[in-house]
Amino acid sequence: MKRVLVPIMGTGAPTAVPAVGGMALPAPVIQVPLGQVADFKIVKGPTAIKSEEGLLTAYVYVDVSGRDLGGYVEEAKKKTESLKIPEGYRLTWSGEYEYLVKTHERLKMVIPLTLFIIFVLIYLNTQSTVKTLIVLLAVPFSLVGSFWFLYFLITT
Repeated sequence: MKRVLVPIMGTGAPTAVPAVGGMALPAPVIQVPLGQVADFKIVKGPTAIKSEEGLLTAYVYVDVSGRDLGGYVEEAKKKTESLKIPEGYRLTWSGEYEYLVKTHERLKMVIPLTLFIIFVLIYLNTQSTVKTLIVLLAVPFSLVGSFWFLYFLITT
């Protein structure tokens, strides 16, 4: 690193810079080794300095294999509740878990809305609440029946 050349603007006297058409040219660029400009030391410390929301950040990467991510994080949250976190520090679960939580929250709204739309469409077709409920109740029973049918097809 000490031998890497860095450009530095020359500091020659204005009279030493040739003039073209009455205008002075910019000072020449000189390249000097970085070791002449800065001191290098090897010290122990973080491999990279990261910041988030204006605060220094450190990440702990966890590879969860053979287990669901949500269950792992919930168990880890319970175990870390008793930790005494100093002032100015915070513990945040991020990454795929964050996406899992956002998706769960979105599905809490989308699934009931979808069921309501299906109900309205069937009601508009049948013009009867009783018939609509009969059709909607038939769906889970037909699902169970289809699983039984697949089971009998596989076993025979």
